[in-house]
Amino acid sequence: MKELNNKPEVADVCDEKPVCCCDSSESTPFSRLVEEKHALDEKIVKLNAFLEDDEKACKIASYPQVAQMREQLDVMLRYSGILNTRILTWRHN
Repeated sequence: MKELNNKPEVADVCDEKPVCCCDSSESTPFSRLVEEKHALDEKIVKLNAFLEDDEKACKIASYPQVAQMREQLDVMLRYSGILNTRILTWRHN
């Protein structure tokens, strides 16, 4: 399985306030960033699970489609890493 960016620092990202920034009901740029990464990581897990069985994937989708999905997965993983870096560096701004 391709490595996801499940670094523990992301799960613990909170401001210095007693309430976690991720639990806030108001939408802030930071909370939207965290939500975007979470949603992307869920899609990565699902796509990766589909692509793990190459034979089955190629029966469902054509070989060229599966190859494009693998490229898509690579891009999604890179983007997840970028979001992860933004989340981790947000606290230091």
